[in-house]
Amino acid sequence: MPEVYTNTTPGVVVEHYKGTKMKILHRGRETTNGSEVITYVHLEDGSIWTRPSHEFNELVVWPDGVQRRRFVIDVSKRPVELEGTNGEKGKSAT
Repeated sequence: MPEVYTNTTPGVVVEHYKGTKMKILHRGRETTNGSEVITYVHLEDGSIWTRPSHEFNELVVWPDGVQRRRFVIDVSKRPVELEGTNGEKGKSAT
């Protein structure tokens, strides 16, 4: 069975509605309330960002006028294999 990737799967490249590309690094928890957060790297300048996971799936109006999720998977990029904490390729710590 093929793996299913979402826009918050570590290693996936996503496009932000403003047109920039990001690579998902990790999913984690916010320390004060335990809500899920996503850590990602901006592929143009290398800056690292964290955003609440619910914002990843918020619907926003893209520049073409179509309402989509804030981040969508860049289908031109295949997910990058990450080395997880258990040493297995393709697995990541979540």
